[in-house]
Amino acid sequence: RALRAPVALLAEAGRDIVSASLSLRLRPFDRIVRTLERPTNNPAADPDTAYWIRRAVSAWGRRLPWRAKCFEQGLAAAAMLG
Repeated sequence: RALRAPVALLAEAGRDIVSASLSLRLRPFDRIVRTLERPTNNPAADPDTAYWIRRAVSAWGRRLPWRAKCFEQGLAAAAMLG
């Protein structure tokens, strides 16, 4: 039996992957890159949190009616980890 991600984490992953997809379509790519290059003071996520973020983002990536592949999923995961 597969473990299920917490509902709040799934909701956040859905919001962030939709936001990442829209951002890639509507914003200039150099602005997206500048956002990712900003340093953060956030501590690294614990392995369990990173695991559930990966699972939640991947689940949304498979179920969206549009293309949400590696880059969109990476942006969503980065937003959740930040």
